[in-house]
Amino acid sequence: MDSFFLDYCVLNDGMRDAAVLAKLRHLVRGGAELYTGTTVLGEAIEVLMEGPREGQYMLIDLVRDLNIKCVHPTRDWIKVQNELAVILERDGKGLIPASEMAHLSLAITKGISAYVTSRPEARKLSGISGLGSLIAVVDIDMAVARITDRLATMS
Repeated sequence: MDSFFLDYCVLNDGMRDAAVLAKLRHLVRGGAELYTGTTVLGEAIEVLMEGPREGQYMLIDLVRDLNIKCVHPTRDWIKVQNELAVILERDGKGLIPASEMAHLSLAITKGISAYVTSRPEARKLSGISGLGSLIAVVDIDMAVARITDRLATMS
């Protein structure tokens, strides 16, 4: 079964863009499991506290409507962060922002197959040697294509 970890940008896009929401629903209808981290939700709440209260409700509704499972850091999480830092340094890319490192490490720790982001800089991570064996970094269209392809091979 396909599993996708949604970063804050994708959650935000899903709340504000009907096309992104439709794509997220396609993933769910296609049998994918959607995940996000408590680290992502914390980031989202922090940002949404600055705006109208409706944004906070929209986030909760999105998580509930798409049955997005929330995952929490475990003991292995720090170990994975350290391993990820080594991979990034070895590739010469340097470190990514701390929040991105936290989210990506959480997805890897939980064995989720793909990390979905709409941030162009984050999608460049997919080209890093050694990272692909841990997790795929994709945008929403790539995630939809994975599900569509899987469904096509099943019929």
